[in-house]
Amino acid sequence: MKTAKYDVAVAGAGPAGSAVARAVAGSGASVVLLDKARFPRPKACAGGIPPKAVSLLPVDLEAGIGTRIRVAHLSYRVSDERVCSSTTALGWTVDRAEFDALLAAKAVGAGAVFRDGCEVKGVRRVCDGWDIDAGGDVVHARFLVGADGVASRVARVFGVGRSPLAATIEATVEVPESRRREDEGRVRFDFGYVAAGYAWTFAKSEHWSAGIYSVRPIPGRVLRQRLDAYISHDPWLEGGRVSKIRSWFVPRAVSRRRSLDVDGGLLVGDAAGLADPLTGEGIRPALESAGLAAAALVDALAGGGTRLNGYSESVDRVLRPGFRVARLCASIAFMRDGRFVRGFIRSAFGERAWGRLARGEVSYPGLRWGLGTLVARLPFGPGRRESTEP
Repeated sequence: MKTAKYDVAVAGAGPAGSAVARAVAGSGASVVLLDKARFPRPKACAGGIPPKAVSLLPVDLEAGIGTRIRVAHLSYRVSDERVCSSTTALGWTVDRAEFDALLAAKAVGAGAVFRDGCEVKGVRRVCDGWDIDAGGDVVHARFLVGADGVASRVARVFGVGRSPLAATIEATVEVPESRRREDEGRVRFDFGYVAAGYAWTFAKSEHWSAGIYSVRPIPGRVLRQRLDAYISHDPWLEGGRVSKIRSWFVPRAVSRRRSLDVDGGLLVGDAAGLADPLTGEGIRPALESAGLAAAALVDALAGGGTRLNGYSESVDRVLRPGFRVARLCASIAFMRDGRFVRGFIRSAFGERAWGRLARGEVSYPGLRWGLGTLVARLPFGPGRRESTEP
């Protein structure tokens, strides 16, 4: 069994892990990026990227990598809807297999060593760093970064508890190319088909992605029923062939402070429990946490120490204010099985705020002061609870 030594080892080559590896390797440090899968590999993810994440990427999404979203539909059981269109991109959708492989290649281009098909099977703290059992070899590193997803092995080693989880299911829906081209560049967020969550339809380069997201622990069988009901009612998906049904969990980022670093190590992205509490979107928080982590690692390497306790404070300052407001937005949007959204759609009040949020012109904290007024003015109608059956 041979041992390779590095300044930093990164477990997990998703967007967060590759971003950390690229930034730290670019500073001149020796970095190894580890992932249990062979790349390119399929990844259970809707693949939505909001405008605010684009500036954090080392790739041009307009260069055939992503599908540009120009129209967003907010609807209640498909029928009631409010549409936001824009000459600027409202976001992009990507195929995660291609996207993640490209980001890993960028890390390699910056000087990182990428070892795919190399599962992290064990981690042990030693006096001068970490010994990592990686694919039968031992990797020794001064610092260890956990970027290994929602079920992070590294987080367990660090003693960091798991965040609350949201349930997600997605299907690929193939429709005739003529119809797909006609509706290309559209996304739909629909409320009313699942309790405490929403359904989506995203345009991809060669198919549609349709899915369900719920913050409740809904059994997989029920999620599949809700997904089937939604697909059967969305006119964009009419007559489509459904395949590649996958379910997974995403973290619901907590608004309170959590320690995400230990002596010589830290967590990023899903492993740190960082995802949008309203939408479940994780790529932007992954990239933002990766930037903060890289800065902390570069400083520690330059200073010769092993403490990274400034990282958690940086996450609290940069990400958690938005998470707090997003959780508030979620509690409002999901109330009464989505009837808040139905009232919003039927009212002209708030349309400007929806458009600005969709285009990335305003953040969640920027919406804080308008939420109370919005709730007070929307026409909910009778207070009885509606059935979630379509």
